[in-house]
Amino acid sequence: MTERIERSEAGGNGTPLRNPFRNERDAFRVLVMFVAAGAAVIAAALLIDELVGAILGLVLLVAGLWSASRWLAAWLRHDDDRPA
Repeated sequence: MTERIERSEAGGNGTPLRNPFRNERDAFRVLVMFVAAGAAVIAAALLIDELVGAILGLVLLVAGLWSASRWLAAWLRHDDDRPA
């Protein structure tokens, strides 16, 4: 999907938004990471203890947010990837 959404539709200034996934492979990789993290949390909660599952979920959430913030910062630094 390579459609661009107008910022005015999202309440912005009229410049188009870019799809955060460059291609289907990137989107699939993110999906697999979510499924793997969810499976790890469920397995830890069932096999060890609910508290361990909750702690693992929190750790994975923080790691995911940190990784997403680094990805976003790198994307914002490269003007050639951003829409005109």
